[in-house]
Amino acid sequence: MTHPMARGQAIRLGVLVLAALFLAAVALFAVGDRQRLWHSQVLITVRMPTAGGVEAGTRVRVQGVNAGQVERLELPANGGADVLLRLRIDSEFVRLLHADAIAEVQTEGLLGGKVVEILRGQPSAGPLGPDRIIAGRADSLMQDLRRLAGRSQEVIDEVHGVAQQTRRLTNQSEQLIDDLTMLTKTTSAALAAAQGLLQDLREGQGPMGREVMGTLQQLQITSLALTQSLEGLRNLPLLGKYWDTPSSLAAVRLLVRPNFHRSAVTFREEELFAPGQALFLPGGLKKLDAWATQELPRLPAKGSEIVIVAYQNAAVDPRVADVLSQRQAEAVRTYLIDHHKIDRLGWITSRSVQALGMGVRPAPGEPPLSAPPAARIELIVFMPPGG
Repeated sequence: MTHPMARGQAIRLGVLVLAALFLAAVALFAVGDRQRLWHSQVLITVRMPTAGGVEAGTRVRVQGVNAGQVERLELPANGGADVLLRLRIDSEFVRLLHADAIAEVQTEGLLGGKVVEILRGQPSAGPLGPDRIIAGRADSLMQDLRRLAGRSQEVIDEVHGVAQQTRRLTNQSEQLIDDLTMLTKTTSAALAAAQGLLQDLREGQGPMGREVMGTLQQLQITSLALTQSLEGLRNLPLLGKYWDTPSSLAAVRLLVRPNFHRSAVTFREEELFAPGQALFLPGGLKKLDAWATQELPRLPAKGSEIVIVAYQNAAVDPRVADVLSQRQAEAVRTYLIDHHKIDRLGWITSRSVQALGMGVRPAPGEPPLSAPPAARIELIVFMPPGG
């Protein structure tokens, strides 16, 4: 036996049903709005060489704003033709596009999904044509990653080659050290014999003079052999820098480049450093910052090389001047690389930045100096013709 529903219960049940219907309508409208079902939309066709990662439902953006989605993909009828993407976007975005607009497949983050970004083009190209067909290009990030991976393999191969060359040079160096040790022992024995002969001469033993002359000649031959061995060690690529002086052919090749354009800036030592030290003054760092941010960017960068060379006064002990000038040049090089990346020309490309301490020696090509040269630091940029 059923009982009729009370009036209050019927009212509450009716209100509940109406509320449920209202919430369902709101949810349906929200989903439709998210899917852009209530917006006026148009179709745009994109010709793509490849559409990796793009599928029906992939979002479409214009100027970073969601404008629609990919409705479908159409494969080419024959090999080598373009893939056609049919994009359905809100009509309000069409007026923003120009005839040279380009659709680009992009990746949201390194591991994110794909999105089709439409680049508006230039107003000078005119409005988008009635056929609404635009060009497309594939994901540039993945292409860059593939190029970077290829370049990384090349760098690894170069490192392996350098390691092998280092091992060969180490073996050669060990052999030269053995030769030098043997020559040193021979020279010591020859000097001991010469001292004995000189003692004999001081005691009036005249006939021993011929033996002394013979021993001296042997010393000259031994010294010549020692000099030649040292020259061989100096010419090794990795060890040569510890033997060569700034007046060597290597320094001349660094500073004299008749087939390059040359731009140089000179700072007095006291502008950058405390006198006789390689410690920067605060004003010196500001001068280097100004050169790196204002003057260097005005020069052509492609194919350029930078040499930082320091000189000292002739009044300074030459040995001290060599060390001090090299430390000052290296300090400038380290600061400019660490704070301004002057050795970088892009993600992959770089340029040579070298530090050279000339001590009290004049620059190659300058006449002999009659007065001490001024202590200074020169920043030289060498640029190839047409760089």
